[in-house]
Amino acid sequence: MHHTTASILLLQATAVLVVPFLFWWVLGLRRFLPLVVVQILTGVLLGPSVLGVAAPDVFAFLFSKDLLGGVNAIATLAVTLFAFKAGTEADHDLIAPAARTIFAVGAGGLLATWGIGAAAGWALAGRFPLMAGDQGPALFAIAFGLCNAVPALPVLAVLLRELDILQVRVGAVALAAAGIGDAILWAGMAVLLPFAAGEGGLLREGVLALGSGLLACLGVRFVAGPLILAMMARQAPERVVMSAVAIVIFAASSLTLLFGLHNVVGAFVAGLFLPERVRQLAADKLDAPTALILMPFFFLATGLKTSFSLADPAIWTIFVVALAVCVLAKLAATMLAARLAGESWAMGAGLGVLLQTKGLMELVIVTVFYERGVVGPATYSALVIVALVSTALTMPLFDLLERLYGARLLGGRRAGATVVTRPRA
Repeated sequence: MHHTTASILLLQATAVLVVPFLFWWVLGLRRFLPLVVVQILTGVLLGPSVLGVAAPDVFAFLFSKDLLGGVNAIATLAVTLFAFKAGTEADHDLIAPAARTIFAVGAGGLLATWGIGAAAGWALAGRFPLMAGDQGPALFAIAFGLCNAVPALPVLAVLLRELDILQVRVGAVALAAAGIGDAILWAGMAVLLPFAAGEGGLLREGVLALGSGLLACLGVRFVAGPLILAMMARQAPERVVMSAVAIVIFAASSLTLLFGLHNVVGAFVAGLFLPERVRQLAADKLDAPTALILMPFFFLATGLKTSFSLADPAIWTIFVVALAVCVLAKLAATMLAARLAGESWAMGAGLGVLLQTKGLMELVIVTVFYERGVVGPATYSALVIVALVSTALTMPLFDLLERLYGARLLGGRRAGATVVTRPRA
C-alpha cells in the first residue's frame, strides 16, 4: 500500500478529530469539561509520552518528523483565526465604562503575578538547574513568571461563551483585561527574545514590535474597516466581504509577526477593531470551522512537543509550583487589583478565576521559549500540563463562585439592556 504525505495528513486529521469527539460526546465528558480542554488533552494523548509509548509503531507511522509540516502549517492558521475570533467576542459597550478596572486587572494583576512567578522560577532553577534550558537562570525565571501570569485570551473567549457570560459585565471585563494582559505579554516577549537569541538592539526591537501593534490597530480601525463597510453598503457578495476580512486578518497578523510580536496579536487586533457589522458576519462564518476543525491541529502540534515521564520528580515539582502561581497567586493579585479599582470582592474573585485560565496562550508562549532554549524539556512538559489543569478548573471554580455570590458576581448590563444574570442549566 502506497502512503503519500497527503494521505498521512488526512489520517492525522481523522485521528485529531475522532479522539476528542469520542471523549467529549460519546463518553459524555461534555457534562464536566469544555471541549477545548478535551482537545488539549487529545494533543497530549497523541504525543510521544502516551501514544508514542503505548503504540510506538503507530506513532512513528502517523507523526514522524518529516510528516509534521502540514500539521504545523494548519496549527499556525488555526491559532491566527482563533485569536481573531477572540477579538470579535469583545463587547465594546461593556468595556468602555469599565476602563479603570480593565487596566488595573489586566496590567496590575498580570505584573504582580509575573513577579511572584519569577521569584518561584528563580528558586526552581536553583533546585533543578537543567530545567532552565541553556539561557541561564535569570532569563528562565522571568520567562517562567510570564508563562504563569498570562491569561488565555482565545480559550477564555470559548469558556465565557460556554458559561454564557460574554455579555455579562464580569465576562466582558475579563475578556478585555485578557487583551491588556496579552499586549503586555507580547511586549515582554519582544524584550526577552533578543536576549535569548544573544542579539543587540534591544530598544530598537521593542520599538519596532510595539509600533507594529499600533500600526495594525490604526490600519484596521481607520483603513480596512471603512473600506469593508463601503463594500457592504454597495451590496458586495458575502464571499467577497469575507475574502476582504481574511486579507485583513492575515495582513495584520503578518505585520505583528514580522516585527517581533506574534501573529496572534495582529489577528486579535483585527477582530477587536473591525466595525461591528463586519465582526458579527466574520464571527458567524469562522466560528465552527475554526474551533472544531482547525484548532485541534494546534493542540496536536503542542502535544507532539510534549514528552514526559510520570516518574520524573522535576516535572511534578514544576507542575505544583506553577499551578500554585497561576491559580492562587493570579487569583489573589487580580482580586486586590480589582478592589483597588473600586470593584467588589465578588467581582475580583470572578475575574481572578477567569483570568487564571491558561489554555492556548500559555501553550503558545512556552513553545516559543522552548524553541529558543529559555526553558528545558521538563519545564515545557510541566507547563503544558498546567495549561490543561488550570483551564479545566475554570468552569467548576466559576460555578462555585456563582453559588456563593449570585447576583453580586453576575450583575451587569448588556448593551441597551437591564441587569442580567446567567441562566442555570
